[in-house]
Amino acid sequence: MANQGQNEGFRVLDDFVCEALHDPAAPRITLSAQGQNEGMRVVEEFVVDLKDAVRVQEREADADEILRLLREAKQLAQEYRLLTGKPLGITGEVAEYEAARVLGIKLTPARQAGYDAVETTNGTVRKLQIKGRCLLDNCKRTQMLGSIRIDKEWDAVLMVLLDQNFDAVAIYQAERAAVEVALRAPGSIARNERGAMAVSKFKSIGKLRWKKPAV
Repeated sequence: MANQGQNEGFRVLDDFVCEALHDPAAPRITLSAQGQNEGMRVVEEFVVDLKDAVRVQEREADADEILRLLREAKQLAQEYRLLTGKPLGITGEVAEYEAARVLGIKLTPARQAGYDAVETTNGTVRKLQIKGRCLLDNCKRTQMLGSIRIDKEWDAVLMVLLDQNFDAVAIYQAERAAVEVALRAPGSIARNERGAMAVSKFKSIGKLRWKKPAV
């Protein structure tokens, strides 16, 4: 290489190859000979493994950062309601944080089309959509969840119910088949066209997965 030795990265790789070569007389790294000796094969495998490890660390760091930000968002929502008496419009984000905190599921680092978290059960990765609803003391009798898109990829939906302090009080889970049947049932434009579902309806088709212990 014409630029060999001009940066630390190539020097380290070059030294690594020399140690990996079976024949001390074999040529040092050249782009034209890449992959033609054992040293370069070892380096290529090493680089691939290193890149994979870096990607895993980045994903874990992103997940930790998301949880930290959502935790702060929840605290902000609590303070906002104390000052104004009104909820801050981040119920969905707080619901995701509470689901991850309570159930131990992994939130997706980047927003995925159709699901917000994944969970591994018996070796199977399941994609979960998360919907939240804050139940205030003076709330309407019929509480509606946000739109559930059945044209997207997901396996089940979690409904996280929050109290006035944005703390989770119950989490329900409904499987995709049951959700699709409910949304396609005739009789409601909001349900059929927008994928909106009442909290009471979700409870009837799902199961209680977690409930806040009584104090």
